[in-house]
Amino acid sequence: MRASRSKAYLPHDPFFQQLRKTATSNFDSALSFANHLGMFSEEVASSGEQIGNMPQAFSHLACVSAAMNLGGDR
Repeated sequence: MRASRSKAYLPHDPFFQQLRKTATSNFDSALSFANHLGMFSEEVASSGEQIGNMPQAFSHLACVSAAMNLGGDR
């Protein structure tokens, strides 16, 4: 089977579905560190307070990329 055809069957694989659930859960946990505007700071203190420089461009880029990858087959 060609690789391009096998991609169509991937979302129906039980292992892939569990992996997607775990990734979505981890993504939701990461979003909990954003402030009320959805921005990420450089660091988060153990108290949950955001410290350091804000906003972090590469963090936002990675967040948007992850959201697009997780939402592609929904």
